[in-house]
Amino acid sequence: MRRFMFWIGALVAVIVTVFIAFMYFSYIDKTVTEGALLGFEIGSTKAEVLATVKKIYKNKGLSLGHNIYDENDIRNELLDLEKDAPLFYEKDKWRFYFGYRNFVAFYFSNNSLVEIYRHRQYFEFP
Repeated sequence: MRRFMFWIGALVAVIVTVFIAFMYFSYIDKTVTEGALLGFEIGSTKAEVLATVKKIYKNKGLSLGHNIYDENDIRNELLDLEKDAPLFYEKDKWRFYFGYRNFVAFYFSNNSLVEIYRHRQYFEFP
């Protein structure tokens, strides 16, 4: 019986360790203010960023209308990248979702990209 309990305890310890390692290595929380990230370069115009987003979504087979959000200080609204593109040019904060708690945010100043924020988190801890 002791041997059985030992193996059960070892199995639980391995599962917990693997889970913690997965969380550590899959979590991303990165801000870039110089250089580039994910094919986006600081200093790019809104049109260049939008073109790159379209290319990424097309290559990954993601539905643009269901994954693009324009973030401002008042509300988030679901926008279609093709149809609502002019609305993006009016805003200086954009957030594009690749899934739940998996997004990239862009911050502009004078039509120029000044900050890229990347966040990915698979689980939420209490």
